Amino acid sequence: MLVAGCSKRDASEEPRPPTGPTTIYAVNYPLAYFAERLAPEGTEVRLPVPADVDPAFWRPEPEVIAEYQGAGLILLNGAGYARWTRIATLPRSRTVVTAKGCRDAFPASGQTLTQQHGPDGEHAHEATAFTTWLDMRLALCQAAHIRDALIDLVAVDSELGRVGGGPPTATENSMDHFCLELEAVSEDELRAWLAAHGIDCGAFESRYGAAGFGPSVYIRDPDGNTLELRPAKP
Repeated sequence: MLVAGCSKRDASEEPRPPTGPTTIYAVNYPLAYFAERLAPEGTEVRLPVPADVDPAFWRPEPEVIAEYQGAGLILLNGAGYARWTRIATLPRSRTVVTAKGCRDAFPASGQTLTQQHGPDGEHAHEATAFTTWLDMRLALCQAAHIRDALIDLVAVDSELGRVGGGPPTATENSMDHFCLELEAVSEDELRAWLAAHGIDCGAFESRYGAAGFGPSVYIRDPDGNTLELRPAKP
């Protein structure tokens, strides 16, 4: 497998855009909102819940579930939200439970549940709200899961994979380039610094990456590897 392609090209050459899913289905508006801002251009994000229905209690028709099943990526909330997803058969390889691993940030509902499991007797614990995006820590955690799901793994024999050559060997690797996020700096300042150190660079353009779109530039290191320099947003 290749991560984002392979590379023996001039630093000034514009790489081909990532493949990514062509359609993304979400179960609520916050997840669709994140996906619209993180997905590559041309990706269609869909939220088929009727405007007058609460997505948490929505029960989609079989034909709508079939649309979810055919999506390139399916974004679930998890944490008990959208209970229809517990009984519907969704492709696991294309499904992301965005609240997975984020339990520490679940907001408390203010209610206490009492349960009994086996012979150990009753115990109580505070319930958590299924509307988990009410906490910004949770929102960041869920957005990170969506971002990670959009990072491409490209087969070497696919159209995009063939651009970079064959699979890795003892002398050839499968890395297209790696990206360094810099402190916030203007294009003129970065160009001046590179020129002062004798480093040629390509065009400054908005490119898609793990954190969405942003300006970046390509250079070569002394060993011929391609580096992407991406200034942080001010």
